[in-house]
Amino acid sequence: GRSWVPLLKGARPADWRTSVLIEHHSDPESYLGRSALRRAMNMGYKAVRTETHKYIRYTDLEDMDELYDLEADPYEMQNLIDDPGAQGTLRGLQAELDRLLEETGAP
Repeated sequence: GRSWVPLLKGARPADWRTSVLIEHHSDPESYLGRSALRRAMNMGYKAVRTETHKYIRYTDLEDMDELYDLEADPYEMQNLIDDPGAQGTLRGLQAELDRLLEETGAP
C-alpha cells in the first residue's frame, strides 16, 4: 500500500500516479447459447484511464479497441480509435497499459 499522509497534508507525492489500470475478466465459455448483446456486455477487457483519456483493449474481441477523449466527450460517445489525429495519444496509452500490466503482473 501507499501512505495517504502526504496527500492529506496537501502535498502532491513525487510518485503521483497519472493513470489507472482497469480490468474486467470474463469467461468466454459462459457465453455459449447467450444473445450477442449479453455476450458483448460481459466481454473481458483491460483499460487505462488518465485525467483526459480512456483506452480499452478487449481480451475476447480482436480489433474492437476503444479510445475516448474524456474532456471533449465525457459520455464516451465517439470512439477515436481510427481517428488519424488521435494516433499519438493511442500509442501512448497502449504503451501505458502495457506498462501497468507488467508492473502489476496481470496476465
